[in-house]
Amino acid sequence: MEDASTEKEELMEEDDDELLEEIDIVLNSTLAKELCLFQFPLRPNFRSHSESQQPAKFQNLRMKPIHYKLCAELEVDKYSHQYDENYERNNEMNIKNPFRINLNAVKVPLQTNYAVGIYKDGKFHLTSIENMVQFRPTFQHVDDLHRKRMAQRKEEEEKDEPEPIASTDGEMIPLQVQYKKKETARAAAARKKLQLKKAEEEEPWSDLDYIASIQVESEKIREKLYQAPGKPISIDMHRNQYLDILNPVPPPSFSSNNSIVSLFTIQNMPIKDQIVALLRNANIMTFGSVLKLAIGWDNESQIIDLLEKDAILIRGCWIIKSSSCNDLKSKRSKAARDFLLLSFHSNEYVQRKDFNEKVGLHVDHAKDMLDKISLLEYEKGWKLKLPPDTDFMQKFPEVVTRQEVHWKEQKEVIKNELQKVLNEPAGSSRRQVGSKLVNSNNVDQSTKQAPSNTADGQLLGLLNETFKKYGVCNITLLKQILHRKQGEKGQGNLLSKVTENTFKTCLDSIAVLVQNVYLLKKLSNPTFDKYRNVIIKMFSSNISYTKDQIITACKEELKEDKAIAQSIFTKIMTEIAYESSPGKFILKDGSGSNVNEAKAKT
Repeated sequence: MEDASTEKEELMEEDDDELLEEIDIVLNSTLAKELCLFQFPLRPNFRSHSESQQPAKFQNLRMKPIHYKLCAELEVDKYSHQYDENYERNNEMNIKNPFRINLNAVKVPLQTNYAVGIYKDGKFHLTSIENMVQFRPTFQHVDDLHRKRMAQRKEEEEKDEPEPIASTDGEMIPLQVQYKKKETARAAAARKKLQLKKAEEEEPWSDLDYIASIQVESEKIREKLYQAPGKPISIDMHRNQYLDILNPVPPPSFSSNNSIVSLFTIQNMPIKDQIVALLRNANIMTFGSVLKLAIGWDNESQIIDLLEKDAILIRGCWIIKSSSCNDLKSKRSKAARDFLLLSFHSNEYVQRKDFNEKVGLHVDHAKDMLDKISLLEYEKGWKLKLPPDTDFMQKFPEVVTRQEVHWKEQKEVIKNELQKVLNEPAGSSRRQVGSKLVNSNNVDQSTKQAPSNTADGQLLGLLNETFKKYGVCNITLLKQILHRKQGEKGQGNLLSKVTENTFKTCLDSIAVLVQNVYLLKKLSNPTFDKYRNVIIKMFSSNISYTKDQIITACKEELKEDKAIAQSIFTKIMTEIAYESSPGKFILKDGSGSNVNEAKAKT
């Protein structure tokens, strides 16, 4: 009871809102396996299957329990104004009365957690839903008509074909010879699919009874949703960990935009700042959209002048310049995005693989750049989100001409800048990372020496142990481990007191951020650290290098004639990278999944 009251007091301190009522939640699993959510994705929620006020009644509801398929018949009102009798008459269709169509349903995977809730007697009863199906109509009468027409067409074609001339005695008749090739993986998958389909068709239907919601039987089933045993659930974990399980920390997404500004805020800015904020929110816009959303402008020429300062024109659409993006921190990212815009200016479609290989960014980072301004079209590639704005190009041909001159002037500049960044063995951006890496080590000694009987000390110990185990960690992995440790019981466990600011401060004091993953700043071994710092600088600009490139960079950066020792090279690369192919190393993604792949080969 003391623990419960203490926890309640902590919640009251953290939240200023007044607590009006506490409602017990009862988790019920009596019908969890039997409940199924029916979805009708082709039917809006405001349109019933029945035109009358009464709900539509399904007929002949049946199910294949093994493959979890359902089928129901829905009666069609032939006297409705939407029913076309001429179509039935003109095509000589023998449609029975009453006319029914089938609604077939297949099981679909759950994309999130669903539950049925009933509030009764001051308690909220929840029963999880583990099955969900989607109903779609099948028009068997249309399929039958199509098959009938195809059969008639085939019969007519056979009549029109000339009869074959009989061969004379002794004339050689060619024979067709076929040989069976070895089954490919694709053919094997198709064969397996046919086998599954055959097994599905052979499974017999089981009839189901439809019970209306107003019937007594339906009420008895509903009672099972709140007639659960009254035993309290014992949760052996900290409340933070329990909340984290209910609402897990989402993994870092490169495509998430945390800098979105509301339209109300934007429209209260000066017109110059409005244009920049709109471009940063949307990344790509038409001229008409800018005119519609911006307020307080004098004329269209004013808007065009402001757009040309912070955006570039591609096929009539305005795309924010890389120099005006507030989420591009490094020269490499800006050079890569400029090259991407140049690619879209030259080509309608861009292949992500080609783009990623040319700019050398992390796969997710490259995809994020594409996601913001383009969409993927199957078997074609990435295409700009907006179609060409022909209206703007026809109305302002002088702007289009001016922008084309700009592209011609910048084409080689963009390519040269990207090549310069790619070829930079120890460029300015990497020197900045390295400087931060070295200088900050002298600042945080007191933090790293915090006693273990404090929350900061325990957190630093946990972080060091985690980095020692995994080498490279992303923010999700670190927070998951922290939340798990916070839930462990023990008198000396102070990790539950760690706040978000404390976590960030301690993490920054011992680790450096490289390509959206964290690594320890140093291993306290000067022999290893001097080479390790050079390699970390390299990975801050690119995610993959060959062994020869790493050895050469270490010799040039440290001005040593002798190559790095194999034992030192193996230890460092095992910690921070994995060997994707002989002699080629890729920076770990920090999830902990490729920790066993990181064995460097001699």
